[in-house]
Amino acid sequence: MRLFEILLIILTVLLLLATFKKDSNRLQRMLSGGALLTLGLHFVLEGFRWQMALVYIISGVAAILLFANIRVKRKWLRNSLIILALLLVSVSGIVSALLPVFKLPEILSDVSVGTDFLTVTDSSRGNRKLAIKFWYPTDSPGEVKDKYARNPSESLDGLMGMPGFIFGHLGLVETGAVEKSNVSEKTGELPLVVYSHGGSSTNIDNTALLQAIAAQGYMVMAIDYDFSLEYYGLTMEDATTLTVEAQKKFINQLVERTVPNQVEDIIYVLKEIQSNSFPLTQYIDFENIAYIGHSLGGTTSINASVSATPAKAVINMDGPVDPNMITKLKNPILYLSSYSPDLSDELLEEKGLPDANLYRAVKKYELERVTQLFDIRQDDAFWLRFKHAGHIDFTDVPFMIPMMTTQGYDKQQGHRLRAEVIVNFLNAYLKEDDPFKQLEDNSLAWIK
Repeated sequence: MRLFEILLIILTVLLLLATFKKDSNRLQRMLSGGALLTLGLHFVLEGFRWQMALVYIISGVAAILLFANIRVKRKWLRNSLIILALLLVSVSGIVSALLPVFKLPEILSDVSVGTDFLTVTDSSRGNRKLAIKFWYPTDSPGEVKDKYARNPSESLDGLMGMPGFIFGHLGLVETGAVEKSNVSEKTGELPLVVYSHGGSSTNIDNTALLQAIAAQGYMVMAIDYDFSLEYYGLTMEDATTLTVEAQKKFINQLVERTVPNQVEDIIYVLKEIQSNSFPLTQYIDFENIAYIGHSLGGTTSINASVSATPAKAVINMDGPVDPNMITKLKNPILYLSSYSPDLSDELLEEKGLPDANLYRAVKKYELERVTQLFDIRQDDAFWLRFKHAGHIDFTDVPFMIPMMTTQGYDKQQGHRLRAEVIVNFLNAYLKEDDPFKQLEDNSLAWIK
């Protein structure tokens, strides 16, 4: 939580406790003034967010009533209202802590990162609108700090089936990058890294990783596929029916229905940014491309590396493998997977899984295809397991919602290791630096 949020909650609690006293006094007036001042400073310096709404209302009303010496005369009613207010402040404080205005890991590079945005419309496919975000190295300090999400109440409306205001606080999160800054003059054409997000997610869900890649001399592009189950003829029931066969069927339906459409999105976007006068086009080496994705986006990345513009490398972070691609994939590949499904029931349950047997069966089903792929591929194919990471830990979620971090996973170290492994892999195959070296760490296990 941010400084003035913490101070406001503390002052509000003290203010409410002070109202148990019948007569007004100097301390109560000081607390009232302090609460109103802190509330004002919070709005100006940190910004409003809905999670703190109850604190705002209660602190403001209580401060005004106490400062004006207006009191509820009936003691039982006054005490009941105070207790209720304390409970509501606690609820608001807890929600604010669970959904913080978070900080992403610092960009560990001497080079700064800039961002830019583009929206294109594919009229040949029902005016399908695609929002795209770019990250790239910059020398410009810039004036406008990049926010985690632009107009999140609108742009993220419907994400995970929730209204946009739920994500409003993401517009307050600064990423460490700079909006609309110039591409570094020290670079020529930059290798292009195309990122694909997972189902029910968005193109900004791996911002920490993508800006870390950009800082190492890459143009990174992430397309928002505007995913929805309904668009692909699927329902929430399909996704939440927790039987092995139902989950296997759902995975296959996602791969069959969703991935081809997202590959078409990639093909269209690449064509558009090459043919139009987009300012960043001149800095992109379109003959030097890598695809990277998480979850369903990992599947999309493999398929795109075969079906779209030829790729120098592909990275799949814990996503299924399309069985039709197993013999077709010729590109160098790095596959990152989460903790082993062979862990004991006790250890799997410690990870927060409601049904260890279901997870084990479904995960093994996914990894069967991964194993088939690596049994065929002997050269330029690497499979790395993050021993303690869960599926969602390969995104920004551990920073965004700390309580969702998998037990035993160090999000800071995990981010650093993942970024280092991926950048080393990209450098080896897109920049043709030293051969790819397998990073050694106790939390990592190289399977292939």
